[in-house]
Amino acid sequence: GLKQKSLDYFRREILQTYGFKHMMTLLNLEKLGLLKRSETKSQWQTLMKVLKLIFEDVNNEEPNDPSYVYSGYAPISVRLVENVFKRNNWRNIGEALKILPGPTFFNDKASPELEHTKPKQVALVYFLGGITYAEISAIRYLAKAYSCLLYTSDAADDLLCVDLGGRRIIKKK
Repeated sequence: GLKQKSLDYFRREILQTYGFKHMMTLLNLEKLGLLKRSETKSQWQTLMKVLKLIFEDVNNEEPNDPSYVYSGYAPISVRLVENVFKRNNWRNIGEALKILPGPTFFNDKASPELEHTKPKQVALVYFLGGITYAEISAIRYLAKAYSCLLYTSDAADDLLCVDLGGRRIIKKK
């Protein structure tokens, strides 16, 4: 959510720039809950501490953390993937997941056929709606230590939006 002052400014700028024909667009965004006033204090500071989103000791020549791709900032998506790799489940980052919007569902039970075997673990990371090339680089950094398949429906950088059509799998062993 946005502070009331920011929300009013955003609405005014949209309507003055693009016209009142977008009044219904703004109302529909509010109905869907995608554009709303913040009722509580921002949880950014808590999320930043829990997931360690800012990394001070970045070494760009010899990276020691996936945050090197953003010069010290690790996107939430990358930190969530990293925590799953390191701790082998989602439950250990439950505090962070409670702060993020949307429901959370855990299913960490092994298939009965695999209970007595020790199969190689591979993480499938799927980004629905897109990912930046910097996030891909950060996850590839993580994939040096963990087996990972990265799948995305779109990828974008600051210059170009590339439609991958949901057909590309970026694989790193």
